Amino acid sequence: MGEVVPLIFDKKTNDIITCGAIHEATKKWAIGTVGTTIFVYTKGDDIPKQISICKDSVRSLQFNITGQDLLIADKAGNFFVYNIEDQSAKYTKIKAHNSPIEVAKYITDTIIATGDSEGHLKIWNIEEDKCTQKFHDEKEYISDIAVVDDKTIGVTSGNGVLSLYTINRPKRRQYYAQEDDDFVSVTYDPFCRYFICASSRPKIYVSKHPSLDFVCEASMKSTRPFVGVSVLKTNKCRAVVAAENGTVYIQDLHPNHLIYAWQAHKKDIHGMDLSGGLLLTWSSTNEVKVWDITEKRDEEFLSDHKKKKLKKQGKLPVIAKKKDTFFDELGDGESD
Repeated sequence: MGEVVPLIFDKKTNDIITCGAIHEATKKWAIGTVGTTIFVYTKGDDIPKQISICKDSVRSLQFNITGQDLLIADKAGNFFVYNIEDQSAKYTKIKAHNSPIEVAKYITDTIIATGDSEGHLKIWNIEEDKCTQKFHDEKEYISDIAVVDDKTIGVTSGNGVLSLYTINRPKRRQYYAQEDDDFVSVTYDPFCRYFICASSRPKIYVSKHPSLDFVCEASMKSTRPFVGVSVLKTNKCRAVVAAENGTVYIQDLHPNHLIYAWQAHKKDIHGMDLSGGLLLTWSSTNEVKVWDITEKRDEEFLSDHKKKKLKKQGKLPVIAKKKDTFFDELGDGESD
């Protein structure tokens, strides 16, 4: 077990950060800003490439599978596929939506899903330069999209609904609704075949694919809203969850065990993105950090008995550099 989660990038920007994306294989990460500029960093290089293609604030970013292209969406309802090395747009769709785009995701390299602030979901074939499907099942904003395979996606909305869609099928296949809550983020675990949704209540909800039957829920005893969730690619139902108070949790969800937690930002976290073992987090105070959580990906759950034994031996790992609070419930607390 490692002592702390290694921090490999830590920078404060002059711009308000709205979204971010990271790609483990190429060691690149990108942040979008309210001022329309996108900054793309490469590990070991403090000087970022700048992309100025958006017409309004940047709302969504995602690298393609190779890390060479960046899918960009903005508040004006436009989206772009931008080649980072050539520094040129491979594809541009102006006014793809009449409302601000909240999220854009690759389904394949040529099929893209976009969702806006009014609940409209659209599927695009960029090779044919056309929208192939439109849905408007929920009237609240679309918060996130999780890709299951090249034909299936799970979509969350701000009224606490997870919807299942199949490419080229005219209607929504299935949905799961959580009353009196919202969903801010969703991820898909291919090993367990579970959707994992994060809410601002704060709660984590797990449901089966494709039935969307409820499996379990977790809160990690946080009192602040969750802002992001992403599954770790392991043979366990394990996810990374970011909370608004600056805490990041690594949590087994079925069965429900806290594996690790640390104060990633002193004040808050505004968003997160995960690629392999690299975690990107950003705050409302314009801090950008990249963490290497590779060692924590397959770490075993420690029972109370084993924790006490390790503590006596002085081998219990710590959360932060300042104090040993590895298995504190953390809740709403901030580091000194």
